[in-house]
Amino acid sequence: MTPDCYLAELNGYLRALSQVAGPAYGFGVKKFSNSCSELNGTITKIVSEWNAGETSRKNSEYFYKGKKILSSRDLLNKVEGVLKKSLFKTKGSGERELYCLKSIMEDINEFYGLVSSSLNEDGVFHPLIESPVYELDIRNSKHSASFYYLVRIEGMVVVTYFRKIMDTQCAEPNRLEV
Repeated sequence: MTPDCYLAELNGYLRALSQVAGPAYGFGVKKFSNSCSELNGTITKIVSEWNAGETSRKNSEYFYKGKKILSSRDLLNKVEGVLKKSLFKTKGSGERELYCLKSIMEDINEFYGLVSSSLNEDGVFHPLIESPVYELDIRNSKHSASFYYLVRIEGMVVVTYFRKIMDTQCAEPNRLEV
């Protein structure tokens, strides 16, 4: 399969999780070409593309505030924290909840590995563990909370996002804390 097919599958997987979380959540992944020599230039271009595509949502604009490198452990903790708050309504760390979170993280990591190996069989299989991963500080007035991370895989940039959409009619407005 091609990298685009694996990314489409990962996007579908994340979108299904956001459906389970409820109407206030949006999870997904997007691929971009690494057209700028500097990463900040690439991110700025990505945010500009998102803003150009926001014509259907008036008064909604993305702002890029910066980036920082995440260790694989920090990435795991952040994604698990987002998923725990959005998917599980009760507090606690029951075995079933921990198993689900671990399985989801393994699935996400596997998708990234498949994308990477489909681009270069000899490349990095676990880019979320073996490559730099950047947490992006991207804000939008329509999101009450968000978490974006970026990883470069060969000649592409992949951004994964977890967003809680601000909507006064959605139940449990403060569940996703990043």
